[in-house]
Amino acid sequence: MRTKDASAIMFRWTDNPKAPAMRLSEEDVLRNYPMIYRDLTELLRRRYSDFREGDKYHSLRRKIEQEKKYCITRALDPRNPKSARQKFYNTNIVVEFDRHYTKRTKADPAV
Repeated sequence: MRTKDASAIMFRWTDNPKAPAMRLSEEDVLRNYPMIYRDLTELLRRRYSDFREGDKYHSLRRKIEQEKKYCITRALDPRNPKSARQKFYNTNIVVEFDRHYTKRTKADPAV
């Protein structure tokens, strides 16, 4: 999150095991990853004129989901290791889809 607050901490996602660890609360996670699958799909449907929820979308989404800066998977019940899991998406994931779909213009009717 961009901020001018002097107390804000800059960080970057990394897989480097030597990087310093940082803990996020559930509120932080939900603030930074506010969308679930249904929200993401609906946003893309409204944003692009050539979007279809088909093989192209699902293969692109699966590829993009591999990067933690765009998608995280959380247990619905963190205390239960066998709990069902749900994916949460960062709003910046839309930038990746912009490379593959055509944005609607003002003349295009929204769905």
